[in-house]
Amino acid sequence: MPYRPLFEPRVKRYIGADLPRNPKADVSLDESGGAAVADACADIVLSSQVLEHVPSPPTYLAEAHRVLKATGTLLLSTHGYWMYHPDPTDYWRWTREGLVRQIEAAGFEVQSVCGVMNLAASGLQLFQDGVAAALPAALRPAFHFAMNRAMWLVDRLGSDASRDRDAGVFIVRASKRAQAA
Repeated sequence: MPYRPLFEPRVKRYIGADLPRNPKADVSLDESGGAAVADACADIVLSSQVLEHVPSPPTYLAEAHRVLKATGTLLLSTHGYWMYHPDPTDYWRWTREGLVRQIEAAGFEVQSVCGVMNLAASGLQLFQDGVAAALPAALRPAFHFAMNRAMWLVDRLGSDASRDRDAGVFIVRASKRAQAA
């Protein structure tokens, strides 16, 4: 829960939910991804790099919807292009349209989608991840530094439109869809 120090001073209560093996979690998720908290108890659900690890994105998003207040906000990030990284497993990669479709199907209205790292930068990230482990340990810091500078440069050379379409990571802000009266 790397974002706890960022949010905790600014909110009434921060509740961290994660898999049972995370000792820092306030709430352990059950096998289906459910959290033992009340309905409509959260103003914000922050889901950072989790969606690609859940076996059922619709179930996970339904749980986020359940715990959010009617005026609540979902802040979610997940991968477009990324290397396989099991924790405990790794199921999904997303296109912008596929991600928006899943989130909207769960009863949310998407306010914004921001792509991080365009296609070229994402390609360099994958190249870095594929090569770094084969390098002698002493060379890795310099290699990572050079690759990160190259990723930054090629990302800046691309357009925001292409980054939002083809991204290494997507960040989504969504709210609960207003219920018809």
